[in-house]
Amino acid sequence: MRYLAALTTTIVTFGLNADITITGAAKLSYISTESSTVSGIDTISGRANGFTNVAPDLGMVASDFSGSFDQHTGNYSSFAYIEADTANSDLLISGFMSTNAESTPVLLESFAGVNDFTDSNFSTNLTNSGLDTSNSTFQFMSNATFATFDSFAQAESTDAPFSMINLLSKTQSMNGYRSVWEDEDGNRLTSSTSNTTSGGSTASTVSLEYPSGQAHNHLTDGGAVLTSRQTYSALDYLNPNYISSVTDMTDTGSYTLINNNLSNSSYIYSFIDSKKSYILPETGSMRFTSIDADGDTVIGVSYQGGYGLSLSNNLTAGSSGVMSFKLDSNGSYQELGNYTNSSACSWNSSIICEKLSIGTIANDISNDSSTVVGSLIMVDKGKLSIGDLSNALGFEAFTWSEIDGYTILGSLSSSKLMSIANAVNSDGTVVVGVSEGNNGLEAFKWTSSSGLSGLGDLSGGEYFSNAIDISDNGLVIVGFSSVGSDLMEAFRWTSTDGMVGLGRPSSSTSSIAIDISGNGEVIVGAMGDLTTKSIDAFRWDADNGMRTVTEWLSATGGTVPSSLSLDLATSTNEDGSIIGGMSDGTAWLAFQGRGVIFPDSYRPTLIVPKTTIQNNSQLMDLSLEGSHHLPLKSMSRTSDECFWANGDLNDKHSQNTYIKLVEVGSCLDINSDTIIGLGIGSSSSNKNIVNQLSNKIDGQYLYGEIGSTPLNNKDIVLSFGAFSGSWDSEVRRYYLNSGVYDSSIGKPDVKMNGFKLRADYLNYSNFHKFSISPSLSITRSMVKTDSYTENGGGFPAQFNTQKQYKTTIKAGVTAERELDKIGTLRIMIDRLHESSRSNSNISGSVTGWMAFDIENNLSDDDETRIAFELDKRVDKNSKLSTLISFKSDENSWNNLMAISYKYGF
Repeated sequence: MRYLAALTTTIVTFGLNADITITGAAKLSYISTESSTVSGIDTISGRANGFTNVAPDLGMVASDFSGSFDQHTGNYSSFAYIEADTANSDLLISGFMSTNAESTPVLLESFAGVNDFTDSNFSTNLTNSGLDTSNSTFQFMSNATFATFDSFAQAESTDAPFSMINLLSKTQSMNGYRSVWEDEDGNRLTSSTSNTTSGGSTASTVSLEYPSGQAHNHLTDGGAVLTSRQTYSALDYLNPNYISSVTDMTDTGSYTLINNNLSNSSYIYSFIDSKKSYILPETGSMRFTSIDADGDTVIGVSYQGGYGLSLSNNLTAGSSGVMSFKLDSNGSYQELGNYTNSSACSWNSSIICEKLSIGTIANDISNDSSTVVGSLIMVDKGKLSIGDLSNALGFEAFTWSEIDGYTILGSLSSSKLMSIANAVNSDGTVVVGVSEGNNGLEAFKWTSSSGLSGLGDLSGGEYFSNAIDISDNGLVIVGFSSVGSDLMEAFRWTSTDGMVGLGRPSSSTSSIAIDISGNGEVIVGAMGDLTTKSIDAFRWDADNGMRTVTEWLSATGGTVPSSLSLDLATSTNEDGSIIGGMSDGTAWLAFQGRGVIFPDSYRPTLIVPKTTIQNNSQLMDLSLEGSHHLPLKSMSRTSDECFWANGDLNDKHSQNTYIKLVEVGSCLDINSDTIIGLGIGSSSSNKNIVNQLSNKIDGQYLYGEIGSTPLNNKDIVLSFGAFSGSWDSEVRRYYLNSGVYDSSIGKPDVKMNGFKLRADYLNYSNFHKFSISPSLSITRSMVKTDSYTENGGGFPAQFNTQKQYKTTIKAGVTAERELDKIGTLRIMIDRLHESSRSNSNISGSVTGWMAFDIENNLSDDDETRIAFELDKRVDKNSKLSTLISFKSDENSWNNLMAISYKYGF
């Protein structure tokens, strides 16, 4: 006899509320074991229920029971049995009597088979109940009351080979199980319910039968096993550990829906639009599933503590924690809620049964955003109460709208609780998916006028087909069907031609269609060996048939290296010119005639304007803090006129940046208290990070300064400096295109201006022959990069104008000392606080594709600068100054060198 332990099994403990009661007598079904292994159960407690179907002669059902479980391995020679203490109506459950007669309480595996107890007392009870025990798995009459368990165990076969018929959705994992009855040889059994009335009482009998209609008889055919098999989406099965994948896109491809599975990372809707980027909550997870035509509405599923179809839930509405939601671009968030219904039981119209969803999974939204479709994680409590376990829990397809709420689409077989809505057409009038029918799982089409209709399947293999997507007009449906043992073939269905296979790479490999273009002319998916997951993304059209996406790119003029591998295509736009998918666990987007970009790595390259504008700002910093680190008024001169020439070099090695400056100017004393100066300079910068960014800038500027000692104190100097200039720049942005580095070049004009207010207290005090002079300054600057359009490369972009405003507050102290025959030594220590902001986000568009709007965050930095300067008197009218400065920047130090010649005449 086949038993659960004959498989490699996992015993999974589930829980549910004991809130269903039904009157009736019952037959108890049980299967004995030999050499069995029980593991994974620690404790169990609950109330007697329909699963153990307590015999009526045992009296009232018990209120509760409990037991402790350890792992048991070995030969168990006895059986489980039930005793009833009629005095207090306690129910005692024991079992798995070992060879040493040690009794360990365990859960009765009543649903695992249909053998009778061999205990004589219990057999007498069954006989006295007058029930037919030949074929029934469960049977009820009107003279006993039953309630569901709080907890029970269910077996999942883990050694059985994966069956492709468990690929039920596109990219949204069902996160659950399909439960099916099997005989001891693994043959599929289905359950059926019949009612008989005698003496005013109705008995409902659940029986098992083979697909042929032949009844299963436990006495001759052996025990039956309820086996649970996990369901999968194509994406989760083919790459269960993926990082990111393209899930959906608008018809124009201007908005792309990408899910990123990195821990607590962003799930991104329109992946470079700050208005459409969302961060995972601290607990639970979230996945977006579909986007409407204009990119204004996205739907998805939130997992907050549950994982789909599972009897571990309390079987109340929403108890799984799986919830569908709709999110609008204005930030409006709406949960779709759950479904409940009370109506006559399908197996006995005289009894009211409750059906409800313990969770919802939204799979698609119509282009006009009016209709959401998906699957309810459903429990039929009526079927659960009579032991129709394979049909008591399942998925049920739905449509949802703001006006009508949920509409349940049903199943192809009225007795089955199994249908999944995968896709909807543009206006929400046609829905496609997969449902349990009389022959097996079958693709369906639904309309409000015609209801659910099966689409058939391709010949060969197990009866199975699955409709995954539909064209905008609702006339073309695509999916895949079984054509052999674990072999699938993509299909295209129309009302004229029916279901037509699209082909496979070979007789031993498969193809599955996952998406169709809006116009219905292009189909994408994966082909290859689905078992080993050695697959290639394909693109199909009527003129070229099925070919890999890389072959399509090459044929349309794109440069594709031979090493590029694209595994799975999951989405395409209106005309099939853009395809999205996943390869090696990472999202990609392929563009006709252009190549392939990887959004995870491409997006960061679009913040180039922020990086370059920060680099350009350093040119102004060099002039204000390098050449003019001291006010003109503090210069030691022999006359009321002066001339200066400065040369500065800033090596920011940690940022791969090199800046230089040359400046000349002159000054004039207006009176004994005031001096003015004006200079003209040329500066340039070169920032180069290999395969990331190259930024060159070169231009001229004017610098003016006025200084005064207005407080009748010659040691207190107030100064005001102003800076303004224009530069030409060249920005080269690098990104991966088809797996190799590509680049695009832009040449924006740059303008900068700023001012500095400063106060110095010269010779404030003395310390070991050093004159100490404290200072305080505030600098305000603006850097503007004009809008520009890149040239070259496969994916150039256009960037809008950017302005960055920066405020720097600096407090410092200068220690100065005359050194005999050397000159004047000056040591400066400054502490700076810089805060910057931009006037706008980084915005623009990727040529031929989409607009972007990336948040440009504010920044605040604290830095320390230490500088050493030596003034060497050349003659009585001139001197040469050499400055070396070290400045902390991002936990590193960068150096600045400045040489200045000053002449007073």
